[in-house]
Amino acid sequence: MNTPHTMLEKLKSHNPTLTLHHCAEIAFQKYGTPLSDFDFSGMIAGAKAFPLPAEGVEYLRSVSELEDERLLSLLSKRLFNNSPLQAGICHGYNDRLNALEWHPSHELLIAATDLVLFLGNISEMDNLQFDAHHIRAVFVPAGTSLLLFHTSLHFAPLHVSKAGFRAIIILPKMTNAPFDETMPKVSNDPHLFAVNKWMIAHPESPQAKRGAQIGIVGENIILHIP
Repeated sequence: MNTPHTMLEKLKSHNPTLTLHHCAEIAFQKYGTPLSDFDFSGMIAGAKAFPLPAEGVEYLRSVSELEDERLLSLLSKRLFNNSPLQAGICHGYNDRLNALEWHPSHELLIAATDLVLFLGNISEMDNLQFDAHHIRAVFVPAGTSLLLFHTSLHFAPLHVSKAGFRAIIILPKMTNAPFDETMPKVSNDPHLFAVNKWMIAHPESPQAKRGAQIGIVGENIILHIP
């Protein structure tokens, strides 16, 4: 079984043109901070009980089996200014950048497996265009929880093995919900893709084909796995 250090070194050797950081390195502090004072073991076990999709990425915005009221209440008070929270699952198979999103709030990500995040910063956008050379790849070992700042551009995690990836995503309630009759889109902002979710896509991505605004220039970066 790979230790996090071994896996990170293997990823580096398979991606010589990509600078990979560990989430405990200083380089990550621009995008978020690791958390160590919460017990997410129950959530991780619950997330692992859900079957992975056959291919691609599946996002389940709110999963009742993970939404422990006491824990979410504590997280709300400590990290989200008392906002009601949802706990969901993002899991599957992803090997490239494709898109970047951002929210008006922080996002809590809990890695149930080893995974990699491609991250940027809002300050690196120019007229809502983002050059992919600004992307930083960050390795996140299984069991790690990260608070991603609201200024961090991010998207679906990337798998580091053929077994796929699993992550728990905690956000203020209704974030990422689709617009519909009960919650219509009232803004004309074309980058507002869902509730509290702004997005730019790479022109070669599935998200662009589904109507996301193109805003990533340069390479649609791929992560090669060992």
